[in-house]
Amino acid sequence: MGFAERVVEVCDRDWSAGIVDENHIRAVMKTKQVNVVVLEKFLGPEYSHEVRWSAARILSEKGRVKEVVKAALLSEDRESLLGLLGVLGKNNAGLEELESLIASEDTMVRDAAVDMFRRAGNVSALFPLIFNEDDAVVRRIKRYLNEA
Repeated sequence: MGFAERVVEVCDRDWSAGIVDENHIRAVMKTKQVNVVVLEKFLGPEYSHEVRWSAARILSEKGRVKEVVKAALLSEDRESLLGLLGVLGKNNAGLEELESLIASEDTMVRDAAVDMFRRAGNVSALFPLIFNEDDAVVRRIKRYLNEA
């Protein structure tokens, strides 16, 4: 078994036990050729927020963004959703499915979605918020659009 397989196996073992170790996450992230598909199961709601966030970090970094987007869409608790949106802001691919979150009544979710699209460089997704009732939101979105 090579190094790449071992670092994924260690994360799998630790996360199954509810343990998150930043050193193991970094080891997987630094490994160039690594198959992380086995870690997708940790995006499920039965795992802790920390485990889900760690899995999302690795999976999105290694090109499995669609799985993280799917987990965000299925997320039922706000804390996990906010964590997943924070991770997804580093990628621009596959985020279209999350555009509905910018219309969320939950201001924390809406703000996290706005930040995600802004960091991903997809400010055009924020255009509908120009017509928001909240003047502060409108000013913020106009500033983002002008910066882009």
